[in-house]
Amino acid sequence: MKDKIFETNNLITTRLVCLDVTKNLKLIALVGETGFGKTTSILNFISEHPDFNVYYIKLRKSMGTRNFYSTMLNIVSGESGINKGTVFSMINRIAFILNNTGKKNLLIIDEAGRLTKNQWHYIQEVRDETEKSTGMIIAGPEYFKSKLTEWRDKNVEGIPEVYRRINGWVHLKCPTAKEIKAIVAVYNIKDIGFIAIALKASNFGELINLIINYLRARDDD
Repeated sequence: MKDKIFETNNLITTRLVCLDVTKNLKLIALVGETGFGKTTSILNFISEHPDFNVYYIKLRKSMGTRNFYSTMLNIVSGESGINKGTVFSMINRIAFILNNTGKKNLLIIDEAGRLTKNQWHYIQEVRDETEKSTGMIIAGPEYFKSKLTEWRDKNVEGIPEVYRRINGWVHLKCPTAKEIKAIVAVYNIKDIGFIAIALKASNFGELINLIINYLRARDDD
């Protein structure tokens, strides 16, 4: 089944956040559980705006601090496979490039729940060095916010300063009944029993999996 993009409330919210952050050079945290459509909505925004300077980094569990900033430099510079030096020199290079694009930039860090305390310290450096040229969105699940808030409340070194720089928290939501019915209708499913099951889906990922399994079972009959 070919992937479809649905004009959900979360997609619209993410689009508006991306536009606002780019225009006003904010630092916004985008929060939503797995399956709420964070990544899909972000990538859809990027595809809709090829003329924007958008740099998207998806954090991987295996990434150490050096790997993370090396990847960020690769994406920002468009280069790869070069000796990038220390984390300090990489951040300086990232900042220099972003500050000299001649346009407003949008830097998006996805899967931010995987950021370590040390990586957050360096996020602060990137933000401080580029705040006049680059808006930032840091996206992650609910535990991303709760973990960062806990570190702030415990006064973990450097975290209160990072937390203070976040201009706002935007929370994505679970699908509404109206959205679920509209998505089910796109696939021409009129089975009342299935619709009742679909209405219990807690996120869009779960809903799409239910639809896929239903269509496969129907085709096999």
